[in-house]
Amino acid sequence: DGFAGGSDDEKIDAIIEAVDSLGEREKPYRDHLGNVIKGMRATFQRMFEALDSLTESAERFSRTIGNVAISNLRDLSVKIVENTEVTRNYRSVVDAGGADLFSDLTATEGAINEINKTIQRAPVLRLADWFGVQFVVKTADGVDTVYNDLSKIESNGTTMAIKALVNIVLIQAMIRDRRPFILPFYIDEANQIDEANLREIWALANKMGFSPIFAP
Repeated sequence: DGFAGGSDDEKIDAIIEAVDSLGEREKPYRDHLGNVIKGMRATFQRMFEALDSLTESAERFSRTIGNVAISNLRDLSVKIVENTEVTRNYRSVVDAGGADLFSDLTATEGAINEINKTIQRAPVLRLADWFGVQFVVKTADGVDTVYNDLSKIESNGTTMAIKALVNIVLIQAMIRDRRPFILPFYIDEANQIDEANLREIWALANKMGFSPIFAP
């Protein structure tokens, strides 16, 4: 059923013709699928390169903020954490097959199917969904505390200093216009921050083009 013909013999002839034509159809299919996979790989590769660039930026940020002395702290750093639950299928498409697109076609098609399900749930592909940012604070006694959101750090004197210093470095890094500038910012209840940390905030702010305003 489904094959043209008024008799069984005619339908059998139609089936034989369809089978014989499979070889001719396979090549354009493989060419088309190969071009699709190449395009997907190129797109996903660029996003992974952007993710690597973000990781390098976080490392530069950590080196900059690591040179600032904050009382009661041994170290402060930022980490880019890849969301592997989201990215693993995209990596499968980038990595699968090597020079031969079809050497592991089953794995590649499986990854594409999973990506299709993801796109159906969230049609817009965003780099921001591929990673998270962690702020790692190491105290003087060597204990690490990880914060996924800087605003969640409680506002005591030391953490107020952390927030101020982190935002100075981040905002300065985001400014594309490199002409000289002075950007004021305001810190309320600055009396909660000890003098050494206030001096560090003032020194870093002046170095990076900011003018702190402290209020008691």
